[in-house]
Amino acid sequence: MDTADDKPMDALHAELAPTLLLDHVRLLYAQSLVALLVNGSVASGLVYLSRVGGAVPEGGFLWLGGMWIVLLLRTWGLIVYRRRGEATLATAPRWMRWHVCGVLAVAVLWGLWAPLFFAKLDVSARAFTTVVICAMTSGGVAVLAASRALAASFCCLLLVPPTLWLLLLGEGASERTLGMLGCVYLVAMFFSVMTLSGSVTRALRLSRVNQHLSQLADSQRAATEQSNARLAQAEQALLTANQELEGRVQQRTTELQREVAERVRYQRELERMARSDALTGLLNRSGLNLVLDAALQRREVEGSALALLFVDLDRFKEVNDGLGHAAGDLVLRTVAQRLSLLGETSALGENLLACARWGGDEFVLLLSGDTAAAQALAETLLASLGAPIAFGDGVVRIGGSIGIALAPEHGRDAQTLIRHADLAMYAAKSEHGDQARVYWSALGAESQRRVAMHQALRGCADSGDGLTLMFQPIVDLEDGRVRAVEALARWRHSEFGPVAPDVFIPLAEENGSIIALGYRLLEMACRSVCGLPSSVSVAVNLSMVQLLQHDCVDRIEAVLAASGLAPQRLELELTESVFALDGAHVGAVLSALRARGVRVAIDDFGSGYSSLAYLRRFPADVLKVDRSFISALDQGGEAIIAAALSMARAFGLELVVEGVETSEQLERVRRLGARRAQGYYFARPQSAAALADWLHARAAARIGLQA
Repeated sequence: MDTADDKPMDALHAELAPTLLLDHVRLLYAQSLVALLVNGSVASGLVYLSRVGGAVPEGGFLWLGGMWIVLLLRTWGLIVYRRRGEATLATAPRWMRWHVCGVLAVAVLWGLWAPLFFAKLDVSARAFTTVVICAMTSGGVAVLAASRALAASFCCLLLVPPTLWLLLLGEGASERTLGMLGCVYLVAMFFSVMTLSGSVTRALRLSRVNQHLSQLADSQRAATEQSNARLAQAEQALLTANQELEGRVQQRTTELQREVAERVRYQRELERMARSDALTGLLNRSGLNLVLDAALQRREVEGSALALLFVDLDRFKEVNDGLGHAAGDLVLRTVAQRLSLLGETSALGENLLACARWGGDEFVLLLSGDTAAAQALAETLLASLGAPIAFGDGVVRIGGSIGIALAPEHGRDAQTLIRHADLAMYAAKSEHGDQARVYWSALGAESQRRVAMHQALRGCADSGDGLTLMFQPIVDLEDGRVRAVEALARWRHSEFGPVAPDVFIPLAEENGSIIALGYRLLEMACRSVCGLPSSVSVAVNLSMVQLLQHDCVDRIEAVLAASGLAPQRLELELTESVFALDGAHVGAVLSALRARGVRVAIDDFGSGYSSLAYLRRFPADVLKVDRSFISALDQGGEAIIAAALSMARAFGLELVVEGVETSEQLERVRRLGARRAQGYYFARPQSAAALADWLHARAAARIGLQA
């Protein structure tokens, strides 16, 4: 049964929404008294100064009277609010509406000052009044930060009328200039509203989430205590039963019966253990073979359909190596529980004949059903595997690659059926995993090609044959200069032709050649960039396997020394999966690299483990926003990029937006405040020689423009 801490964060936020509204109401009313006093004092002072300066504009006292009526009504509401002991969940919406109406009424009265009285005041009085209104706006933003919409409305109602009056009806250039400054101030206030309101909302939400988690911990602790009490009672009951049993041991007949029964139970337990996996409690390979052989024999008689699903966990190696075997064992046990739960809760559960652990991180499910049933079960299984698994103070995330083979279409015996399902699983994994594939006949040849590619890749890692690097510039959006280039690996084989990085990099990680391959590519990149201007650094991907090696820092230092590249010109890019590794080891390695001058970048930020907590734990210099958000600017991508920019500024990090391909995309990310970008709009990946020519032509063009 899922617990509350397994809920997605957005569901938790939705659950806490009423309490957040209550917190907003309480915060607004806590600051109301000061706001009422300030509004009343400033309004009275403004009318009084107008009188001292000459005469109160016609209607001025009427305006002041209206202001005081509204303020008194708001004061009465505040008194009622406090006498009733503040708002509750039930009354919070009503109190919020009352507060909104009061604030908007005050804002409207302030907004009427300019159109009603500016024409009757001299230039200095108008300027003074404008400054007062701006000050009131600034104070209002601070007081109303708990409600973004209300604060923004307050700003508009106060600033727009005097600003428009000065721009359209102002006397002379000075008043029009003041009007333009009012526009700028209005924009600044809007940004202040967005920032301050977001900070207040996040603070309130975090407080409520922490309170919720504390209550959950208390509930779980109470449940544990109850379980312990029941266990103690059970132990006592067991002790009493044993004592009673000892009294009957004297009877020979009962003793013999008990001995026989015990031997039978023991024999059955031995048989169960011989067919079960010790870690997960599922069937082991032997147990599965017994069930599969029996199912195949029954299928021959009945003619029913039979499907075998071969499951291999994705990203399990990173968890097991990065967080230790305790985390790996926890993942395997959790997956086993979820597989067993499918048999109880899934619509196909009654047709699920067996769940087994084949070995390592591989599992097998046997299903009585056709292709459609197998694919439906695979989809349910993938969703279950993708759910987070709690470990320590955080969570780990895995996935699965599933191969499906059917009897009799893909085999009539257990060995053939399992082999074909295994081939289909590897086909799913080669397509980035987290999916299912049904076996087809061409997979046999594809498997042979995969083995040959493994062997060729080992030779390539040692010799470098066929390996090349392409470089894509990273451009500073303020001055147009190229600050860095990203090194992109390419492999062309005499038999296989060009092989994409997303194909040969996973293969290298599978066969263990990624370490040698990674350092060879790093050395090639460092040597290539040495010939470029010293202001240009190079960004190179560092695999998680390399990062986990104890000699990682020493080997990177050796590459820098051999190539002659200054450490300050090297930037190592890590994917967000680094956040799933051993935090102490990774943090120590990254700190050591940065201490030597090497910069650290988090690549594809926002696509996986993004978290403020991770950014605090892992030292980095650069965030690279995943290119998928650029292609989806109008589907939420723009908001995510803006959030990433805020996070980068908060942690003092640089931010690079990847995947910029059009001038429209460039202009939109520039408006968001991005300073660096990368993509086809600037240049496609190119060789080191072509890059040098491109940089030279770009520099010459800039010099020509300056001349």
